[in-house]
Amino acid sequence: MSVQRWQLLFVVSLLTIGFQATPPQNSAPSPPNGEPTGVTSPANLNLTPIARTWVRWTPWMLALAEHDGSIWIGGEVGLLRVDKTTGVYQRFTGLDGLPLTTIVALAEDPAGQLWAGGDGGLSRMTSDGAWQTETPANSGLYSAWVDGIAITTDGALWLSHGLPDSVVSRRNPDGSWFTYPNRFAVVAEEYANILTTRNRNPLWTVAGSEIWVGYWVFDGTRWAYRLPSSTQTIGLPVGTRPTYSDADSIPRSMDVESNGRVWILESDQHRIASWEGDHWLSHPVSFPFHGSVQLLTVASDDRVWIAFIRDTNPYGNEWAGVAPLGSSLPIVGRSGPVRALLPTADGVWAAGPAWFKMGNDTVVDLRGLPARLWVNGVAVGGDGKAWIHSEVGGSNTYGNLQGLDDRGTSSLLDDRWQYADTDLEVMELTAMAGGPTGDVWVASGTRWRYWFSFNELLRLYNGAWYPSGRPSGNYERLTNIFVQDERHVWFVSNGDGVYRLDDGGTPTSTADDDWTHYELLTVDSNGIVAVDAQGYPWYGDNTGLYRYEGSDWRIVSDNISVCGLVPSTAGPLFVFRHDDHGVCQPSHHDMLYVMADGTIQIGPLRQIFRDHPEWLRTTTRRNQLWAVTADGGLWIRFYSSSQSETLEYFDSRGRSLVYPWPLDSHFIPSLEVDPHGHLWVLVFSQIWRFSPTPDFGLNQLPTAWLLPPDTATQRRVSIEAQGGWAEPISVTVRGLPAELTLAPTPAIVQPGEVFTLTLTSAPSIAPDSYPGFLVATSGILSHTLPFTVTISNQLWEWYFPGIGPDANMQKRTGKN
Repeated sequence: MSVQRWQLLFVVSLLTIGFQATPPQNSAPSPPNGEPTGVTSPANLNLTPIARTWVRWTPWMLALAEHDGSIWIGGEVGLLRVDKTTGVYQRFTGLDGLPLTTIVALAEDPAGQLWAGGDGGLSRMTSDGAWQTETPANSGLYSAWVDGIAITTDGALWLSHGLPDSVVSRRNPDGSWFTYPNRFAVVAEEYANILTTRNRNPLWTVAGSEIWVGYWVFDGTRWAYRLPSSTQTIGLPVGTRPTYSDADSIPRSMDVESNGRVWILESDQHRIASWEGDHWLSHPVSFPFHGSVQLLTVASDDRVWIAFIRDTNPYGNEWAGVAPLGSSLPIVGRSGPVRALLPTADGVWAAGPAWFKMGNDTVVDLRGLPARLWVNGVAVGGDGKAWIHSEVGGSNTYGNLQGLDDRGTSSLLDDRWQYADTDLEVMELTAMAGGPTGDVWVASGTRWRYWFSFNELLRLYNGAWYPSGRPSGNYERLTNIFVQDERHVWFVSNGDGVYRLDDGGTPTSTADDDWTHYELLTVDSNGIVAVDAQGYPWYGDNTGLYRYEGSDWRIVSDNISVCGLVPSTAGPLFVFRHDDHGVCQPSHHDMLYVMADGTIQIGPLRQIFRDHPEWLRTTTRRNQLWAVTADGGLWIRFYSSSQSETLEYFDSRGRSLVYPWPLDSHFIPSLEVDPHGHLWVLVFSQIWRFSPTPDFGLNQLPTAWLLPPDTATQRRVSIEAQGGWAEPISVTVRGLPAELTLAPTPAIVQPGEVFTLTLTSAPSIAPDSYPGFLVATSGILSHTLPFTVTISNQLWEWYFPGIGPDANMQKRTGKN
């Protein structure tokens, strides 16, 4: 008997169904540095790759634009969309598909599209809220760094790539590209077009028939140099262009009135001047004590506004202000600097660190960001929050301690920020550490001019902060903290030695606290203390490594510079060392460790992990190279054979995922991991979190269906959320002929719910294989999953005796 093509298709499909494991799940593409680059699976165990995204928290705001009835603020946190009336804002990051981590330029084109430039190329928001990004890899963009956007009335975009001396890319409305060697070339060759520039931008300023590039001015024929400190204008011969060696002096800020009068703020931040057609007119700004102007802009009524910082008294800090030139210069009561000004019909907007000023002069604090300029501490507590300390210096130091609860999701919409009790002073941080029990300890002081006073220690216990005293008679900074267990905590006191606290088993009371002093002859300001698995105290600093035995410190090694001590309850004491450049234990350096018998050994971290993974899993101090998750997993920074760093995750069974490591590694205090497995890192005053990219997947979705004509069958499919995705999901089917229908019920599903797929075949359908696509859409995410329906005349009874019809399969007449 001959076998027909459709019979073979059925056999192949049935074999596929019989031997296929869990159906593959579709996952959304992740932003740069979030996609796992490899999977290592001991004993052939598979670990499903999960796309993850880096998100940053920092107070710096850098750009402003008006678009679609809202104000948009770009900065080191991505993009904020602000309601012009209420000041309520929404944040966009890599979680929303925006690949730019830092945004320094914003502009709206004549078609009403918003463009953003920064460290990831040029991005455009589409009408459905998604982001399309052009980079040197997929377009004619010269560089991925875009720090200025000028737009002409024809819709062309002119992009700078590192002002002042940078190549300029031109993106035409049809998507074609052209590059120019610098701004002078653009203005000279495209003079008529550049005169139609429609937005304020850092590339050039148009004043009537003149185009200003800094102090160089082009009138369509020749260039002239108008430096405010010079009494005469220097002209170049016709056809000659300036070079940047001629233009060392560059204005800090520049704008123009409606009548063509140009205003500049000189680079020294003190002198404002206006061009009066044939000379410069100076406009002095006087501050009561000390101050400087940072930016200027011209409002729609031609009033000049300035952003500044100034002291409120001879001994105070500098505070930011935004006001018209010539006013009394009121402050906004927030720290500067102001990095962006935007005149609108509603007034002048301004953006400062973790705050913005609306057009009606209302100041809004960005409560979802660190409160102060410089972030210098982060520790994850037993309450699941990432506790963040930020401060601003000056004559006095002001600091804030904030708790960020991301509620176990990657979404920023459900974040909860908590400020520590205002009665607890944490002004200038000197040390911060979390322990194995979930407690977080904070040492700090208060600075006023030249005096520094020490605050009580603070302890996070069971989700609440408690004052925890200080060593009696100690007046030195506590610069290092080691939490041995819930009862015993160790401190390094700068210039005073080591202290141990025994809290008597009463964490919320200091009445029975017992302090023990372990005196040292010399104590380095970067000293480290720890206790090993045998109970020996250890101390290390730039002078070497010491162990306390009996009643004295014994030197173990005096030829290493110690920057970290990490004990393991099931292994050695790991000793972190400075390299020749002062970097603490870079991942490519071998690890030094001290065994229980006192012998010192050295080896690569990867080899140590392969031979003794339990050593790392049982360490009791957080550090910058690895972090232990609540379920026994490990995040480890490794130096790969390709001479780059990777971040690898190992679950408790040894299966791993490999991710690129995109952050600067030189000065990382520690890797912190919360109860949900999210990784937190402090890098150069910025908080980063690495967590699953919000997405959804479909479970138990068949990729192959088998049924005869005139039959209906059903399958139940569940929707699984990843990273806290909570938007409803629409399910549709495409590609099937009219004789086949696959209907989802319900057609709109919430994450975590189950829906039913009903496949129905008509009596007239011919035996064959029919491809189709199931499309699941939610917000900016859309997944298309292929499947195949094979129609046969019950061939399983011929080729596979004993395998009968599916229990869910029924003739449309209702008969089996």
